[in-house]
Amino acid sequence: MEKAEYVAKQLLHMVPDRRLKDVVSAVKLIDSCRTKNPSPASIQSEITKTFSRNAPFTQLKFIEAAVVKLSSRS
Repeated sequence: MEKAEYVAKQLLHMVPDRRLKDVVSAVKLIDSCRTKNPSPASIQSEITKTFSRNAPFTQLKFIEAAVVKLSSRS
């Protein structure tokens, strides 16, 4: 299982109305942005270019949890 899928499964409870496939895509994007600039605010501004501002993936709480889990999984 790849890192993004593993982390997405751990975070799925935070976005119960979303499909696992969508959460995996969001985690991959967060991971990509995280390597450029690990600041959650910077990641948030990058991913709102792809996802709607109302999407749960763009909320700082979700981003911070994803960054922590991706960092520990590296």
